[in-house]
Amino acid sequence: MMDSGAMDDKNWKKEEVKHRMKQYIKLWEKMQKDMTYTTSPVSYVELKEQKMGRRKEVVEGAKEERDINTFTVINSHENHHAIIDERGEILGYRYRIKLEHLETLEETTAALPPAKVNAGNRGDYPTRHYSVWRDYSPIPYASADYRRELPASKEWCDKNKKLFDYLSDGLRNISPMTYVRYKGAEPYLQARHNLHPLCGVWLGVAINQVVTGSTSTHLDFGDSGYNCVVPWGRYNGGGLVLWQLEMIVELKPSDAFFFMGSLIAHNIGEIQGVRNSIDLFCHTNVLSWKDMCDEERRGEKLNE
Repeated sequence: MMDSGAMDDKNWKKEEVKHRMKQYIKLWEKMQKDMTYTTSPVSYVELKEQKMGRRKEVVEGAKEERDINTFTVINSHENHHAIIDERGEILGYRYRIKLEHLETLEETTAALPPAKVNAGNRGDYPTRHYSVWRDYSPIPYASADYRRELPASKEWCDKNKKLFDYLSDGLRNISPMTYVRYKGAEPYLQARHNLHPLCGVWLGVAINQVVTGSTSTHLDFGDSGYNCVVPWGRYNGGGLVLWQLEMIVELKPSDAFFFMGSLIAHNIGEIQGVRNSIDLFCHTNVLSWKDMCDEERRGEKLNE
């Protein structure tokens, strides 16, 4: 944790680092008490290899010759649960968030302006994106939804800051290197374009509302690392189907699930009732921009 730089933003005094680090680890270990594991039949390396090709073909290949009725169901539980491959690589991780965070999320989302039914090929339900991204642009910028819905969009992000910080801390523990990679974009965004990640360490979020049926199977091709999904509402069903892993992860309100959405083809199963959710993400193209900024900075230092 320390060597990766994942704790650098804690800004602890040098003489307190060792003590505070021990306390931090003990708290996480306490939260993990009695956690359970499920081993994936495919590895992280295999998932990366399978992603090579056109999006549609990759998704179709993930579903080919697989019977969803035989999938392992991972029931919702108050204990932490990790999906790992044969080498211990974390492909998915679920734990509960605080009820107060969920209540704030529900209240603030209900107060947002109406969203268009524009989930595209994923389904017919209202969705919006508050994010920093770089689609078809040489430099990052705030998404159209975020800009169009100001100041409501900024207020929503601000009011849910405690939730995003809580989930960011979870990512710090689950994958320190992913946390560091995401965090590395922040100083460049601020200094060069007066931007900042909108959801804790994640660059943005998809807010999905009033989902009443199953969604289409897809890959989040443009994302990097771990997405984080938090659902809420009054519903039954709606498990997250992970096709290559041959698993269905049950997600109830207050569950948070971290998973590699860019590598694992997924969809929401049939829903009885109304399900809402947020999906936190970081687009690869912003992180590649960060890498270019890193290279520029290293070059400037060499020339000094």
